[in-house]
Amino acid sequence: MLESYPKIFELCISMLTALLGLAYPLFIDKINKMTEKYNTRHISEKFRRETSYRIFSVLIVICIIELFVFPLIINAFATEYINLLLITVQGICVFTLSIVMVRLYHLIMTYADPFRFFNRVRANDTQEELFRDLQILIQCASKDKTNVDLYNDVMNELIMQIVQFQETELSKYGE
Repeated sequence: MLESYPKIFELCISMLTALLGLAYPLFIDKINKMTEKYNTRHISEKFRRETSYRIFSVLIVICIIELFVFPLIINAFATEYINLLLITVQGICVFTLSIVMVRLYHLIMTYADPFRFFNRVRANDTQEELFRDLQILIQCASKDKTNVDLYNDVMNELIMQIVQFQETELSKYGE
């Protein structure tokens, strides 16, 4: 039964190498293009604060450490239990990294499309973040005449948020 462990471990190494070799440069490139597209680093910094990106960053480090440490442990302790445990941990980490990368890909697509980003901002942002992101979207949409719908939607949202903010502030003084 110990013969299959190196094959499984090699499969995990191959998958991890493929994921890192293909996806990581793509992610870095797309994050840098966000800065150019929106003409601010705020959006790319916001992306880096996303939970998926943070998990991705941690999992990469864990998987790389596992690539170097696990073979040493497997060779040092050639017991079936240790091998099974390490291969299982490696498989779980690579599988989780794959899932997080798919989630990260969808998140990048959301950030890259101003309409999808606008919908995400509206649904998820705090009020302070929302005002800043709406301002950035207005600037982005005003550069291109094809983004008139986005410009109008963002301006409507901004006006609604301002009115809501004013009503909240006035209700504090009325009580």
